[in-house]
Amino acid sequence: MKATNENNWLKVNRLWKNGDKVKVIFPMNLHVDRLDNSKAFPSAIMYGPVAMAVNVTEEYHSDIVDEKKLSSNFIPISNKPLNYTIKDHSDLILRPYYQFALHEPYILYVDTVARNYVLIKNVQFKGDWQKGRGPYFSKDKNASVGTAFTGNGIAVSLVGNKSSGIMKVEIDGKQVDLYDTYSTKENELSAEEKIYNNLGPGKHHIIISVTRDKNPGSKNYLINFSRFRVIE
Repeated sequence: MKATNENNWLKVNRLWKNGDKVKVIFPMNLHVDRLDNSKAFPSAIMYGPVAMAVNVTEEYHSDIVDEKKLSSNFIPISNKPLNYTIKDHSDLILRPYYQFALHEPYILYVDTVARNYVLIKNVQFKGDWQKGRGPYFSKDKNASVGTAFTGNGIAVSLVGNKSSGIMKVEIDGKQVDLYDTYSTKENELSAEEKIYNNLGPGKHHIIISVTRDKNPGSKNYLINFSRFRVIE
């Protein structure tokens, strides 16, 4: 029976009779699902209609999504339905997302861009930082946030508003910037990335500090920090 796809609903046009039954057969095998079919990433691995996920480790492995090698890259674990070990990644297990416990981190959609984000557990916070639903924020004069990274540069994701202050940026022990994060937006946050590039390939270290200095128009000294992204 032929069905047409209308806004992700399968539609069947026919004259129905009492007692008619519809049988739907799902192709139960591993396949790739993309958020945008015109782009390779972000993408997830599915087993039929079941969304699969992998555990979070020290490294971000975007190479696990290889459509041509799904059958050979994922090895079923005996006595554990829908659980797979992953070739060349002994620390990863692929399993249905619903098998992860509450608050247990997992990766569902893999994105090659995300591999360059520094994990929060590798970010060092000093002083009084707080976090609500959005970024980490502080106005403590002793507050700083930093990380070690390997690459040619780093991008700092920041959020500014009318209460934001000036931050000091040090890379490899040298001050490279005093950056005003103040934004004139009254009732909304202004997100941006501040990029420090051409550092030279290799290992580096960045520290961002609260200066307790501000734009004359600002109401406070807050620094709102979201994350670091390494530039290769």
